[in-house]
Amino acid sequence: MTKRNKKPKGNRVCTTGGVRLLLGTPANARRTYCRILRAFANDELQEERYRALLFGMTGYLSYLRFEHDVAFGERLDALEKKLDAMQRGIP
Repeated sequence: MTKRNKKPKGNRVCTTGGVRLLLGTPANARRTYCRILRAFANDELQEERYRALLFGMTGYLSYLRFEHDVAFGERLDALEKKLDAMQRGIP
């Protein structure tokens, strides 16, 4: 593989049906969801392909939400432990 063909690590990009699917971050995934909607509205995607893409994106966005909720819970647990230690007078 040449340098020219290498893609940056962590950048998840897929092109399908004329729609560029950026999935590396939640913000990019939301933008991709909007791209799919616009492509369908502009008759650039067939209904079957549109439904399949939305189904996949819905699952992916749900997974990102779950990932966020788990990280949030871990941060909350850490803060509760610190607060508990502060209340007991332990530095």
